[in-house]
Amino acid sequence: MDTAEKPVPEELRLVPVVEAHWREIEPRVEAGLAVAGALKLIDDLIDIRGKKIAAGGVDGSFAWEADLIEAKSIHSKNSDKLSDASALREKRLEWWNGYAENVTDLTDKIGLAGLNLIFAAHGAVALGAIKILSENVEPSKTLINASKTALVISTIGLTLYVLGKFILFISASRLLNGLKSMLYPRISDAKIGDMQSVHEENFGGIARGMYLLYASVCVFLFNIVLMAIYFL
Repeated sequence: MDTAEKPVPEELRLVPVVEAHWREIEPRVEAGLAVAGALKLIDDLIDIRGKKIAAGGVDGSFAWEADLIEAKSIHSKNSDKLSDASALREKRLEWWNGYAENVTDLTDKIGLAGLNLIFAAHGAVALGAIKILSENVEPSKTLINASKTALVISTIGLTLYVLGKFILFISASRLLNGLKSMLYPRISDAKIGDMQSVHEENFGGIARGMYLLYASVCVFLFNIVLMAIYFL
């Protein structure tokens, strides 16, 4: 076309129209709203303008082609950015969904059979010690001391177990509920960013609960070793 073409009047340019539509699309993307219709509208506007130029339906004294090329370039660059951002967003959502499933498994398995056996073992030791101490028959001094020691240690172990299980269950439940409230039904970018905060607020509680549970296991083993030493 003639290089002396005049710029397209601002009110007729396609570029500001495309830019305006993209300014509306960006917050919708961040809010997790559908933008397929808005993207199709821009495609249609560009297509209509291109066909109109090709058919000679515009004033040839203006640089319509340059305006169309610039509009296409803006739309293409923003579409590429949106595609990259969407891919990253999907990966982040996939990770958090997987993490939420792992937390669900954790809450389902808080009553692990092995840990429940430790609770039962502590209880059995404590009951055995109480039985010995409450019998009418006078036991040996060693047996009395061993029973008292076993009772105290078992009580500590039971306390650690119950406290650990409670903290673990509450923290895991809060974390799971927090993640689910953000993952469903509509996921905004702001919510995705807040998931890390929810994780940080509650993961410490989960860790502390697990430490207490395994501390209970260690206390039980210590009790067994100590009883063995008593009766050697």
